[in-house]
Amino acid sequence: MKKVIKFWLKSAKENLTTAKAMHKTGRWSFVFFMCQQTVEAILKAVYVIKKKEQHPFTHNLKLLLEKLEVSVPENIEEIILNLSAHYIAARYKTERFNSTIYNKQTAAEILNNTEKVILWFSKEFKLKI
Repeated sequence: MKKVIKFWLKSAKENLTTAKAMHKTGRWSFVFFMCQQTVEAILKAVYVIKKKEQHPFTHNLKLLLEKLEVSVPENIEEIILNLSAHYIAARYKTERFNSTIYNKQTAAEILNNTEKVILWFSKEFKLKI
C-alpha cells in the first residue's frame, strides 16, 4: 500500500505543478482539470491511508469524499464539489472554451482553492506533497 500512497501523492504534486504551468500559459480550462486531478489524487491517497485498501476506481470527487467518511470543513467540501464538475466540462464540453467560466481570474481562484484543500489534507493526515 505504501507504493500506492506514494504514487498518488507524487501524482498530486505533479498535477498541481502542471496546473500552475497551464495558468502561466493561459490554458484556463486545463488549470481546472489539473486542479481536479490534484484533488482526486489526494483523496485516493487518503482513502488508501485511512481504509488500508484499494481506492474506488472513479473520478467523482463527491463519491470519493463520501467513501472516505472524513468530516471536512464546509469550505473545503465546497471546493471539492465545485472541482468535481470540471472533470468533464473542462475537457469535453463546449464550456471548455467559455471565457466566462474559464479565465485568468477563475483559474487563479481555483488554484488558490486547490492549495487550501492540499493544506487541509496535509495537516489532517500528515501528508508530504
